[in-house]
Amino acid sequence: MVKGLPLIEKPNNICEGCILDKQHKETFLEGKSVRKKAPLEIVHSDLCGPTQTPSIGGTHYVLTFIDDYKRKPWAFLRKQKSEVFEHFRQYNDVVEKQSGYYIKVLRTDRGGEYISNDFL
Repeated sequence: MVKGLPLIEKPNNICEGCILDKQHKETFLEGKSVRKKAPLEIVHSDLCGPTQTPSIGGTHYVLTFIDDYKRKPWAFLRKQKSEVFEHFRQYNDVVEKQSGYYIKVLRTDRGGEYISNDFL
């Protein structure tokens, strides 16, 4: 299926114990997740979609914003990707007025909707 990919031969004589012995597993620290110390230090955002089936209002995208401090999700239903910056500005205005803090970092997947000229 992929041209130019070398064939890798798998060894036949490796026992299950050897494989399990070579695997390394780190435990998760319970209750030790690093959270920011103040609201809006980091806001995570993503645009999900397009969905195959539109919502009742005809939208195909879901835009989310999550403050790392409060972990409160905000979701906006959108018809087009081009509406992301407009709704980011609305979200920004509301949360900054409510909290008295400013967004320091907007963490995204650097999708095309987040690297438009408006965002830059």
